[in-house]
Amino acid sequence: MNRDIHRGRLSEQIARILAEVLAFESKDPVIQAALPAVTEVELSPDGQWATVRLQVGSDRPMAEVEEALARDRGFLRRELAHRLKVRRVPEIRFRLEPPRSSLGRTTSVTRG
Repeated sequence: MNRDIHRGRLSEQIARILAEVLAFESKDPVIQAALPAVTEVELSPDGQWATVRLQVGSDRPMAEVEEALARDRGFLRRELAHRLKVRRVPEIRFRLEPPRSSLGRTTSVTRG
């Protein structure tokens, strides 16, 4: 039971951190234009993998956004390592979901 609570908290932290980094710190023009919103983070039972589900807020082709996320995967994982207090930072897998509406974005951070 304690492990489930820990995994839940860790998932929430990962979602919050990735939302901030994608919104404010990513220099990739494709990601900046796509305005991805983290909808869910699911950790594997051993904590080695984190599946991050994203919704894209623009009309960018999904393949183009997936390629940009693959290029930035190392940067995003490094940012997680700096901000999380865990021994091992999980490997990140991205799953893009089709956009619904801008009101349904759950863990997005507004650009200021």
